[in-house]
Amino acid sequence: MSVQTSYTNATPRGIAGGLYDLSNHMVDSRRYHDTTRLQFGTGVVIGENPGEDVAKPKAASTAADFEGIVMNGGTTEQTMTGEVYVMAGQTVSVMRYGRIWVRVSPEAHPAYGKDAFLVTDGEHKGKFTTSDDTAAKMAVPMRFIGGRDNGIVPAELYNNASVKA
Repeated sequence: MSVQTSYTNATPRGIAGGLYDLSNHMVDSRRYHDTTRLQFGTGVVIGENPGEDVAKPKAASTAADFEGIVMNGGTTEQTMTGEVYVMAGQTVSVMRYGRIWVRVSPEAHPAYGKDAFLVTDGEHKGKFTTSDDTAAKMAVPMRFIGGRDNGIVPAELYNNASVKA
């Protein structure tokens, strides 16, 4: 009788929108009113009603519009195809500062200490990237604190003047 001694599928180190650690962080509740699906671990900007709504970034979004990162609260159900999205009208938790696992664009080259940028247009809108990516992007008060693991990267979102109180 043989016993399996090796495994080919490694468990990911984190999940998109999940806390990286228990360091100090701040989270606000916001309503998502856009008509497209929203993924955990992506950046959002102020929506139609500041302080109440969030939306995906637009090409015209500025750093002052940045609201934070959508957290995975564990209360959203999978679709029939196994996907998990935030739909229009749902309440989401938005991290204002702290350490979190974020989604990155395929063109990003994240590494410890590199500055992060929010993609504001195109197919990867809402994901994060690095300065060497040619995608439309804006600077956000954040740096990567590790490398890519299955399309996600740990990042530290700073608590500073550009994050609204």
